[in-house]
Amino acid sequence: MSIPQRRDERLGFTAALTASITDPLVRALPTIGAVDQFIDSTDVLSRPELTRAAAHATLTAPER
Repeated sequence: MSIPQRRDERLGFTAALTASITDPLVRALPTIGAVDQFIDSTDVLSRPELTRAAAHATLTAPER
């Protein structure tokens, strides 16, 4: 059985982990994760052109 974490605890861990990155190239990478972490569609994930398009749209979307 897993112990639920509060959102602020997860965000604190993420901030601490991100702050510990010292390589500037790695630090400059977006923090969104892999495309299959935010798209749960076999139709998209099984078609490389759609997967690339979704990743590109996410990476180039304006900040909100």
